[in-house]
Amino acid sequence: ILAILVMVSIPAVMRYLDTARKGTFSDAAATAVSAVRNDVIINGIQGKKTYTLGKATNGKYPDGTINNLLEQKLTNSPYGKPYNESSYITVDVNNESTKYYICLVDGDKKGIKVESTKIDKSKVEDNVTCAAASDTWPDSNS
Repeated sequence: ILAILVMVSIPAVMRYLDTARKGTFSDAAATAVSAVRNDVIINGIQGKKTYTLGKATNGKYPDGTINNLLEQKLTNSPYGKPYNESSYITVDVNNESTKYYICLVDGDKKGIKVESTKIDKSKVEDNVTCAAASDTWPDSNS
């Protein structure tokens, strides 16, 4: 009986942990977008601008990077892997609208790549790449 209970409970616990990690991942993405949004407003940014995660030198992140804007830095994903330095947020400010696109991925290619209004734990996927900030966003027109 105990063996059956263990066989049933382990997959359930693993699903629960994965759902929690996806939620934390999407929360980190939303927090990063919020920090960038504040920077755009404070500095009156117009046009397109891309923010990268940035790499710390002597414990300090360069200006204009996501981690410089965050109090709690994005270093390791909830899956325990470092976030990839190719991760970014691109903001597109024009007279009609402002859109934020995020690509946040860790060393195992677990990540989220969406327009900021679509950040959700269901969007955290495997095999995500952040090749370039000029990527075509598949869901930005929907």
